[in-house]
Amino acid sequence: MIHSYTLNETDFPQLKVMVEEMYDQLTATRYVTNRSLETLVQDTVRTISHSNWRPKWLVIIYIIDSLSKSSHADNTYELYERRFHFVFEALFQALFENEELKNDCLMKITELIIEQATFEQSPWPGLIQVHADCLQQSQYEYIYEALSHVDKTNSYSFALLYAYIALINGHEDKSLHHLLQHKHTIIERDIYPHFSILKQRERWLTIERWFMSLFIKHRPSYGSLQPIWEEQQAFHAKTTKDQDKVWNRWLMTPNFQRFLHLSQHLTPEEKEVRALTLLNELENHLYHVDSAKAYEQLLLYTKQYERAQEYLLLHELDPVKMRAEKKELLDMLKKESPKLAISIYHQLIIRLVERKSRIHYQHAALTVVELQKLYGKLHEEERFHSYLIRLKKQYRTYKAFIEELKAFEL
Repeated sequence: MIHSYTLNETDFPQLKVMVEEMYDQLTATRYVTNRSLETLVQDTVRTISHSNWRPKWLVIIYIIDSLSKSSHADNTYELYERRFHFVFEALFQALFENEELKNDCLMKITELIIEQATFEQSPWPGLIQVHADCLQQSQYEYIYEALSHVDKTNSYSFALLYAYIALINGHEDKSLHHLLQHKHTIIERDIYPHFSILKQRERWLTIERWFMSLFIKHRPSYGSLQPIWEEQQAFHAKTTKDQDKVWNRWLMTPNFQRFLHLSQHLTPEEKEVRALTLLNELENHLYHVDSAKAYEQLLLYTKQYERAQEYLLLHELDPVKMRAEKKELLDMLKKESPKLAISIYHQLIIRLVERKSRIHYQHAALTVVELQKLYGKLHEEERFHSYLIRLKKQYRTYKAFIEELKAFEL
């Protein structure tokens, strides 16, 4: 029997009717939007709050479990999985509303998890794991102790939860043991939370062992686990040849955050040398947006001012559409090397004005204002004044642009 609890005889008939009505709405053939599902959950929570049904958490548990039981009995869960998952998640979230999960509520859910240990479609392991961060340490320990006494062959979802809770409690070997029971059915994204715990604890040797144990052979990609696999490879890469392999893979899909993760094991000197090497490599691939973004962020990271100036002069054709990474690079030059930034602003102004549209004229005038600040920072106001005279003379027939300059009293 799925239910390991009972409700008051007076409450049960009314509650049963409500659950049957919810089930009918969830399995209706018409399209059901997330907004409709939100309304259904809100109405359900409101009904529970205004009723005499107590305790509230037990009623919510009953509703989730009953809907789950009916959906699998009628083979409707897979067909309407999105709907059921949405409602289960929203109702479960209501258990945490304005307070921590009560111990008696957790005990009841744990009983259901144990009772349904062989039931693959049980909603409880997944719901507890998703909300595990909301639990207290004593509750982790309670769940671990309770689940440790389950000696029957368990479901994949049960194994995922037990392995996760075991990891939180520091039992790495028991965690791996339960995952190995489902080695041939494991999906990478399902064990990403487990690997994340190991990564946070910098358990790189354990991570290497888990990869070797859980996956039959080396693969070209580990899906959602790929970043963690690359980090552990970087940690174990001691020779230049091994390190080059790591970074050659990085160059295939360059990303600055991944650079920071992969280089965290290097000394500051080694990290700077590696960044400069990657900059040289990326220069041949700047036509790819991801390569360009990584290049810009590495320039910022290494504070390559002259190189940044050259890059912005060559590669910013439409200043109005300047990406955030380029703006950040330009801001660095303005702050750290205003003299280098001045030439960039001169070119930006020309490119904007030559676009010959009102929006570009407006941006050009704003850029002139920024240029004035740069000259002021260098105490070269006279040079700016001379430049402004030449600019107005050069574009005297561009009346709309001159109007924009006057709007800034230039």
